[in-house]
Amino acid sequence: MPFDSGDSARWVPSEGQLRYAARMEILGRLLGGAAHDFANLMMGIMGHADLLRTEVQPGSDQARDLDTLHSLAEQGAALTQQLFAFGPRRRVKVAAVDVNSAIRDATAMLERLVGESIELEFKPGGSLGRIRADKSEIAEALMILALNARDAMPEGGRLTIETGRAEGGAPAGGHPVGPGRHVMVTVSDTGCGMSEETLERIFEPFFSTRDEGEGAGLGLAALDAVARARNWEVTVRSKPGRGTTFQLYIPCVLENESPCG
Repeated sequence: MPFDSGDSARWVPSEGQLRYAARMEILGRLLGGAAHDFANLMMGIMGHADLLRTEVQPGSDQARDLDTLHSLAEQGAALTQQLFAFGPRRRVKVAAVDVNSAIRDATAMLERLVGESIELEFKPGGSLGRIRADKSEIAEALMILALNARDAMPEGGRLTIETGRAEGGAPAGGHPVGPGRHVMVTVSDTGCGMSEETLERIFEPFFSTRDEGEGAGLGLAALDAVARARNWEVTVRSKPGRGTTFQLYIPCVLENESPCG
């Protein structure tokens, strides 16, 4: 690991890592711009479908076809919004978010990310309450964990997302959770798992177990940054050959709190 020659040791990324990070930044900007243009196209399709629906008989085959077109365009617009997480950083829109709803909205994107060889299952818990977050942050966190799981299951497997409630103060994977009620999001895979040495470094920027050129090692570091900004707790359990489980503990919005406070 390179260090500069100053009085105090300071880690300096290699030339290859800097080039890769720069390419990822450019790709993110291009992707964000393309997603914005595509979202505008979807809005145009929905608008024209609405206009055409006023000219056909309600309940007719044409009306049903237009309803289907409008619904598909809405789904395309929703998927496009999730791509903005990888574009240039924007001001987040913090609101009271229903986690189960946010995960359902992200499911189609997650299925595309992990591929057909991996079975994705969502097990929503009940009476969770709401959290204070930007909805895109939930999608971004899930996509990072889904990509991490996909890499751990090259021959296929199962990715499970579960939600539930947790009270603060109880240890979570050996780490105590902060006070108050939390929504718990558990993401587990049946992949190759990780050693203790790897677990100690997974949130380090540019740390990756993949071959050079196959990843910058920034995904879990980005997740850690979002978690710190939103006061989430992130825990991970894993053993070689026994899969990996990440758990996100997200503070609930209390009834007497403003959702955007």
